[in-house]
Amino acid sequence: MDIFSLPDVFLRKVMRTVNIKDRLRLRLTCRAFEELVANTHAGFAGFFDSGHIRRNYVDQLEIVIGVTKFCFSEESEDEFEQFFHMLNRLFSGVSFREFEFIFKDGTFPIALIREFSQKLDIPEMHFLADSQVQLENSIHLMADFPQNKFFVDLWFLPDYESLLSIPKTEYLKIYEMTKEPTNQAIPADAFMKLVDTHKLLYLVTKPLTISSDDLMKAMQNICADPGKKCVEFRIKCSIINSIVNGYGITETSRCGEQCGEFKIISCAPRQTHENGVFDPARFHFRYGSCTIEIEDFVMNYPEATKVKIRNY
Repeated sequence: MDIFSLPDVFLRKVMRTVNIKDRLRLRLTCRAFEELVANTHAGFAGFFDSGHIRRNYVDQLEIVIGVTKFCFSEESEDEFEQFFHMLNRLFSGVSFREFEFIFKDGTFPIALIREFSQKLDIPEMHFLADSQVQLENSIHLMADFPQNKFFVDLWFLPDYESLLSIPKTEYLKIYEMTKEPTNQAIPADAFMKLVDTHKLLYLVTKPLTISSDDLMKAMQNICADPGKKCVEFRIKCSIINSIVNGYGITETSRCGEQCGEFKIISCAPRQTHENGVFDPARFHFRYGSCTIEIEDFVMNYPEATKVKIRNY
């Protein structure tokens, strides 16, 4: 049977199931297969489940497509040219369920990466960045795919303008443990804009410098949002105190109590052990359509506590 007598649409679907190594082998068999490989799309959800670009441990640029890994040095323009020429002969495009751009531990040839990414069909794009420059690279790539879903992990706290220039994400996680330390906390107005923009906002940073009014406004905005939204952050206990005390909530409050607009879902009062060590109080409230979880909380204590607010 002549395989090329089959309908073109069937051949294209079959080629989506062929991995990169087999595509390399197929194109060597004859001119017809060489053209079929070059002119068909590679990968489909469930086959090329994921891929990534990063710096590996020997400082090479590493690109992974499915289970196939390509490594080359940034300094060699010839390697890049050969790599892109090879891609053009392996597929017309390639699909992934998700793809990671791990912009950490070095510099990256962003112009070439943007050129490479034009061949990718990626519904979900993950970005990891550890510097201002790499965040800017990530934002440039996001602009090339405005319809995609974005997931962003930052291992530093960006400056104000860059922080607010990040487009809408499925999640934005900021871990302030980094080579670009800052004494700045996220300002109140920036926090409010981040809450409104991102579906999940996770801040492992210095305690936020927001007021009790800001916190109440954030809760109201999250309640009013028609989509799922979740925000986690640290804040001074005094800010929580000013809210809960105003509604008559104390460490002796019990589950099920309605205190104004807040309903106590669960509470674990502070427990002091024989050795003097204590477990901080934990509260779980309901406010409108939101649940608010407060961990490591000690009333009338100056330190920070962790707060999680979600509307689902």
